[in-house]
Amino acid sequence: MNSSCIYRNVLLLAGIVFPFFLSAAEFATETFSAPSAGQMQKKKAVSFDGYMKLRNEYDMEGNVKFAAKNLRMGIRGNIADFFSYRVQADLAHKFTLLDAYAAFTPADGLQITFGQNVIPFFNIPSITPGLLWFSDYPLFVTNSPFSVRDVGISASYTFGGEAFPLTVKAGYYTGCNFNEPQWKNTPSLSAKIEAGKDGNGFRIAAKVMQNDRIENDGTFTYINWGIESGYRRGRLMLSTEYTNHNCLDRNNQISNVLLQGAWIFALEGNGAVKSLAPAVKWDAVGHNVMDNGLDVNRLTAGLTCAFEVYRIASHLRIDYEHSLTGNLGNRLVLEVQVAF
Repeated sequence: MNSSCIYRNVLLLAGIVFPFFLSAAEFATETFSAPSAGQMQKKKAVSFDGYMKLRNEYDMEGNVKFAAKNLRMGIRGNIADFFSYRVQADLAHKFTLLDAYAAFTPADGLQITFGQNVIPFFNIPSITPGLLWFSDYPLFVTNSPFSVRDVGISASYTFGGEAFPLTVKAGYYTGCNFNEPQWKNTPSLSAKIEAGKDGNGFRIAAKVMQNDRIENDGTFTYINWGIESGYRRGRLMLSTEYTNHNCLDRNNQISNVLLQGAWIFALEGNGAVKSLAPAVKWDAVGHNVMDNGLDVNRLTAGLTCAFEVYRIASHLRIDYEHSLTGNLGNRLVLEVQVAF
């Protein structure tokens, strides 16, 4: 069996079988990020939060790079029990408006959101720097043909009880980039269904999105679908994700897969160091994988040291990324994060 056949079989196994036996990616807040002051005081009229990521990278040829990857500032608050708002921007390179929305809760479990927010198709822990298990985004985020945020209206409804809730989400968007509204006759549609409780036990989600993408040689229709899953029990954390972007006009499919796991070593006492978390990740991307195999795939090993003092949380993270196929290269990453 040649290497391309092996890669195809691995991708199929990861994307189809694994998601049904592992679950819950959104439990990562305990170790990989800390609640901000705004999150801990949700009923305040105005509260502020911030996040900063600084990075130092080394490749295997002796080159070095320093970067301030993120500098995010946010405001959130509640005008009334049924009305909240959120504004967030990233100032690291240029002003980038991330979130600008108002949310209404007309009934228990039901929330309706207007404005710019994360599209339901995307998994929040996979696109939020403070919730990532590693220094880099998964490949399917950096290689996505679509923006992870858009302007529109969305709704979510949670029911089924506290032990194993069921959440249905749907959104109707302009289908453009961040804060770039346009007149379009084919807006983007996205829907997602989640089963399980975040933070403990089993969670699984299925999602779909339709979007027309304007490119240099025309407008092309994409049908996107995916599965998220994960599992947490005690200090063990496992997570998988598979997405598929199918361009109907070009007969071109982009397949993406992510497998990752971590173990949290909680440190007792009153010291600043709260935990150590070794983790490992494999992710890959391929075009028409059944015919061509994987374009790129990499293996990442990392260690996160979490601190928290006076509601200011910080992480010191060391990752090593090893490229198995493609031109990603191998590198060592040293990263510091601060959240408040």
